[in-house]
Amino acid sequence: MDFETEQRIARLEQQVALLHQHLGLTGQEEFVPPASFLPPPHVPGEPQDSVPGQPQTTIDPRLPPSFHIALQSGRTISAIKIYREVTGVGLKEAKDYVEALEGRQKRR
Repeated sequence: MDFETEQRIARLEQQVALLHQHLGLTGQEEFVPPASFLPPPHVPGEPQDSVPGQPQTTIDPRLPPSFHIALQSGRTISAIKIYREVTGVGLKEAKDYVEALEGRQKRR
């Protein structure tokens, strides 16, 4: 590793130590992000859900083709399972998301 990279890593380690100190952490805690830590990104051209408490209805670009195939062929449970595996959300969130997408498809 070159000198510049070593210095950058040292600065980052110092910054992390300061953050730990500021937050009162020891550095031994295990960070487990909540399932909804990062919302699905907005896909340009898709309408964005602007009503708080309503499920997100934009298509998440992380979803594999198998999700779309399951959704289009009416295999809701398979689509929910795939969505949960990819995003890490809970059953209710996945069910709400898939059902919202199904409702949007029926309206088209």
